[in-house]
Amino acid sequence: MQHGYIILIIGAAFLITGISVSALWTSPLVGTITHQSTFPNIVSINPTKAVNAITQISDINHPYL
Repeated sequence: MQHGYIILIIGAAFLITGISVSALWTSPLVGTITHQSTFPNIVSINPTKAVNAITQISDINHPYL
């Protein structure tokens, strides 16, 4: 095989491995965020209006969230 094809195959393998590792690493974080309902309510904001948003914290044992 030519060197170009070998480099493309190795690059594709690294890309797939990187995507897999990223998905496995972030899945617990996504589960925690959706479990604790930390997504804000969707509020439409008009350009000339102001909106007050209140955040309630129920668990202070996890400083990374």
